[in-house]
Order: sequence, then structure tokens, then C-alpha cells
Amino acid sequence: MRKARGQQQRSPHLDCAETIRVRSPDVQRVATMGGPGSGRFGARDGRRLTSDSLPLDIREVHRKGLLAPGRAFASRWSVGAGKEDGCSIQGLVRTDDVVLLYSQRSAEGEWRARQDRVCLAHTPCHYGGTRPWWVCPECGCRAAILYTVGRGFSCRRCCGLAYESQRESAESRALSRHQAIRRHLGGSPSLFDAFPIRPKHMRTHTYEQLRRKALDAEDTFVECITRRMAALKHLTDRLPTKSHW
Repeated sequence: MRKARGQQQRSPHLDCAETIRVRSPDVQRVATMGGPGSGRFGARDGRRLTSDSLPLDIREVHRKGLLAPGRAFASRWSVGAGKEDGCSIQGLVRTDDVVLLYSQRSAEGEWRARQDRVCLAHTPCHYGGTRPWWVCPECGCRAAILYTVGRGFSCRRCCGLAYESQRESAESRALSRHQAIRRHLGGSPSLFDAFPIRPKHMRTHTYEQLRRKALDAEDTFVECITRRMAALKHLTDRLPTKSHW
């Protein structure tokens, strides 16, 4: 049967495609005074952060049930808060790999269509089933998230990216761990508030493990602050004092 004029034929893969929206910060980040990466203690190296790149998380694709052969998915990144315009990519799932279709800007500023093939790997889980992984096209290692910095998708190490916590000081990392456990237990992240009580459906053993980890992180935070204050006091003691006439 002939189709009506103006009606386009759709690809059979796109009939089952779903869009996965990922909020990504601005590519050109503005350094915040006193935040991670600022000052002498934050500038650990010159590597870019994972938050500066566009991630492709296989866990989000698997959670929506789109990793079956013959399925398709579309991932769209919203660049900046409150913005809907961004980059998008389509993936066609096959038996052992996924074909990524997207456009990328060249060094001359021209948009070029790209087609990359990323293999899949599966590892067994303890309670049955398997967990999917991307296989990095460059190093061949398993990865849950692939990133792109202008030359296709690869793992974090091949892209030369660093986590934001790697640019934080030791006390900042310890404080972040302690606050994360407090939030996980449904409490306040403030150290001045009481430690959260055990949630109703959490095992006592699990709660005690989290509580010990939180206390260890708090001790590390206090120890780092104490060393920092002692070093500051040592510097101030070496300053020349004003003579009184």
C-alpha cells in the first residue's frame, strides 16, 4: 500500500526508542571562590573534571530495559540549569555491542556525523542476573560510564578526567563522606545536630557499620583541621612582633 504524500517512513528501531535526559553543568565552568579546585590546596593537577564532560551511563539505559537486542535509546544532555537545549545521541542495541549515532563539532567548527561501536560485557551478580558494562574502545576495560571530550566516547582514565573529590582537600573529603552518610540515614548533614537514628527498615548491623564510618570520617576531619590550625599557629608565631616604645 502506497503511503500518503508527505508521510515519512520511520525506522523500526526508533519505534521503541526512549529518551534519557541527563542534567549536565555548563561546559565552561566558573570557578567558585573557596570551592573545590580553588586556591593552592585545590589545584592538585590540571586534569578536567568528569562534571565538565558529557556522560553516557549504561545503568540508566539498563534501568529502563533498553539493552535488549533490537531496542534503541536516545540520550539528551541539558547544558546548564533551566536550559533544555543540549547535545543528544542515539544508540542502537545489538547482541554484543551498541552503535552510537551522534554529531560532533570538529576543530574547524563544522558538525560531522559520527558512528561509534561500543562493545558490551556482563558480569554475574550475587543474587542472580547479570550487570552490564561498557567496554572502553581505547583500553578495553569495563566501565559503567563513558565520557566524551571531543574524540569519541571512552572511559574516565582514557579521557584524562578526574572526580571533583580528587581536587578537594583531605578534610573536605572526610566532611563530604560524613555528610553523605547522614543524608543517607535521613538526617541533617550538620555536625552540630544529633546523629540520625536507625531507619525503620534498616538492619542494625548495616546501621552500625554506617555509624562507624561516619565517626571515622568525623575523626579524620577534626584531625585534619587540628593539623591545619597548628600549622597556622606555627606560622603566626614566627611573625615578628611589634616593639612597644
